[in-house]
Amino acid sequence: MTVLIICITVFDGMHKQYTPVEELRLFGGVTTSLFGPRALQDKENLDWSFKAISPHGDPGICAQRLWHLSRLASERGITDAFAPNPSTFNGLVTPNQSLLTKGYRLHEDHPFRLWRGNPPVMADGLILERGQTFALSSADCPTLLVWDPSRKRLGVVHCGLLSLARGVVDNLINALGADPATLQAFITAGAHNLPYELQEKTHPELRRFLTKYEGTDNFKSVALYSLIRQLFAEAGGDTNRVACNKICTIACGDGFLYSQHRDHKTERSNRRNLVLVQNGAGNTR
Repeated sequence: MTVLIICITVFDGMHKQYTPVEELRLFGGVTTSLFGPRALQDKENLDWSFKAISPHGDPGICAQRLWHLSRLASERGITDAFAPNPSTFNGLVTPNQSLLTKGYRLHEDHPFRLWRGNPPVMADGLILERGQTFALSSADCPTLLVWDPSRKRLGVVHCGLLSLARGVVDNLINALGADPATLQAFITAGAHNLPYELQEKTHPELRRFLTKYEGTDNFKSVALYSLIRQLFAEAGGDTNRVACNKICTIACGDGFLYSQHRDHKTERSNRRNLVLVQNGAGNTR
């Protein structure tokens, strides 16, 4: 699979605009753009986290983060974009973003507005139809993109450890409904080798899952990318059709990208990077 890496700086008149750490053009015209704390030249610690976007969150922080996301979409001409509330780590995948329990949708005049699905579905991933854009905030957890070339649909899931334990990769492939052997996949930037040890408080499902795949309950780290590739293969996918981002959030250096593991003792520990996923043309002016 050919992956073309494109780094773009966008200017709008005299205003400083958002610069991605990297921008990748993948299969079928799918693009993924990664934004970190220095996406704006005059801002050192831009936080893309959606965790404050909740009924209990600080409305000022919520508005600020949505404003940046709205401005980013506006300068790129995106008129149809979705931003989810934080992952629920339940491993579920919904076939349509409108079924999500709640999240934010960009409207023509560019503010993000709360939407609630009917019926509501809590999910860790969804299927993007052609021309749709999805924004996810993440630190060390990579995002898995799975492309169905026959129907030009894109599956997108957040690969937290508990989500993986609850079958999010298998659920995504089932939701696409295509022959798994024909699918192409890409794993975005994240922790390649995540330092992790089982604790007394570790969720029982996660304990059983990691003990099975590590072959022991006495390990110091999880090879996250290898684990995702293995789960993709177990679901019927071909690992030769899986490409991985070479950027490791832990190893890339402070200021380049946030890392929950690297930053866990600092004020940056709850901050997130932005992964902007676009399924081809059709959602831009």
